[in-house]
Amino acid sequence: MPVVTLDVEEIRKLVNSDINVDSIKEAISKIGADVGEFKEGKLSVEFFPDRPDLLSEEGVARALKGIFEIEVGVPDYSIKDGNVELFVDESTKNVRPFIGCAIVKNVKLNNRLLEGLMGFQELLHWAVGRDRKRAAIGVHDISKVKPPFFYEILGDDIKFVPLQMDMDMTPSEILKKHPKGTKYSKLVAKDLFPIIRDSDGQVLSFPPIINGELTKVTENTKELFIEVTGTHETSVKNALNILVTAFIERGFEIESVNVNYYGKNKKYPDLNPRKEKLSIEYTKKILGIELSREEIKKALLRMRYSVEERDREFEVIVPCYRADILHEVDMVEDVGIGYGIERIVPKYPSSYVIAREHKAEEIKQIATEILTGLGFLEVMTLMITGEEVELNRMKRMERVVKTENPITKEHSIIRNSLLPSLLEILSLNKHRDMPQRIFEVGEAIVIEKEPKTVVFASGVITHSRANFTEIKSYVEAFLNNMGMEFEIEEGKTPYFIDGRCAKILSTNMPVGYFGEVDLEVIEKFSLEYPVVGFEIKIFEF
Repeated sequence: MPVVTLDVEEIRKLVNSDINVDSIKEAISKIGADVGEFKEGKLSVEFFPDRPDLLSEEGVARALKGIFEIEVGVPDYSIKDGNVELFVDESTKNVRPFIGCAIVKNVKLNNRLLEGLMGFQELLHWAVGRDRKRAAIGVHDISKVKPPFFYEILGDDIKFVPLQMDMDMTPSEILKKHPKGTKYSKLVAKDLFPIIRDSDGQVLSFPPIINGELTKVTENTKELFIEVTGTHETSVKNALNILVTAFIERGFEIESVNVNYYGKNKKYPDLNPRKEKLSIEYTKKILGIELSREEIKKALLRMRYSVEERDREFEVIVPCYRADILHEVDMVEDVGIGYGIERIVPKYPSSYVIAREHKAEEIKQIATEILTGLGFLEVMTLMITGEEVELNRMKRMERVVKTENPITKEHSIIRNSLLPSLLEILSLNKHRDMPQRIFEVGEAIVIEKEPKTVVFASGVITHSRANFTEIKSYVEAFLNNMGMEFEIEEGKTPYFIDGRCAKILSTNMPVGYFGEVDLEVIEKFSLEYPVVGFEIKIFEF
């Protein structure tokens, strides 16, 4: 799950209240997050991916205003009519057809805010954009270019300087040589390149791959042009709204952009809230408690909804940044949070049984405590993943359990290892401070003769001097504390470097590997430092 580092002093400024750290931590926990350590004024928080609007300081501050009743109801987001236009060519229809835009004025940036913006952008790429496939965001210094803008599909005869480079490159060269190009090359065709240009033909962006160096945002940038392109219109709209409303919370001003789709004009962004119906009886039934109309209404207001009363239901006004509200039950959950889950008194079930914790859960708890004590930070990732992350990037060719009728390629198989997801977490947080040590204890389905469920303890470390000796010491400490009898001998896997990989044996049976991650694997995950890791089987069903 995505980890966000919050500057507590900045949160206080955005909330406009001198809230103490303990109150902030308690409130964030109630919203639905795992609050980590507080160190040097920074609070580490792991949010569930269903709330992408909380993946920034601005989003968290907005939610806290409601929880503390400093500001309740739907925020009033006003935008000015702008005169910037963007023309969409029909060539984009079957390639990457959707685009939304906005102008941001009165921008005041510093190094910390720039870092936060880049981190927020990448988290939205993952949480909303499905790793840029459904939606990809471009942020530009508009002072360097001249509107109107043009979004079109071009060939390989165009050249521009991409970010982090100092020479002109064609789109195909970018896909082969640029780190972002090699990582996301699968998202574009070999000869159909989406390009955004200005009226002088200067390239702003090659979505969803890379922006141009020309419009690079710096601390001196005063005005931004935001563009979000994608294959799903809803994802494009959600990503744009979440980013733009965060800018408004920061005090920046938003102007609309007129997007011309083959002669038909659309104005972006659309920050109008929508209306949904919420049954009072359904709310009480799902929560299992008797709530008055006033209590339900107050809870919704605290969760930043607005409410219009009807006879047996509420008409709930849902803010534009709440991309996660898909069903009536989602609003019921927020009623529970706004009312206070801790206020709901638990009841004993009507039937009694004698039970005990499963052996697997006992072992998982022990492993978790040991790895936490060794200085690792726990993460939790999804069991459903895709072949690209699970197999291709790891250089593995193994049998896996596939899901029927997957909605996306990213959710097409059941994982048989935890390491790929941990490397993906490192990739999402590579802009964070080093060293990084994360672990997960969880299930995977491994196919030997038949599929079976295995519990793995896996961990990775990244920093400039990460090496085999370091990970060996952690693995030995973990195994000793687990009370496992073990032997270590030379091993070989496709994702660890030959000669820097070890196999772990317990009762003469292989139970895991550890070592230095292969350089090709590191590149495929776009990591910038050496990585060492381990994966150990601690239980099987």
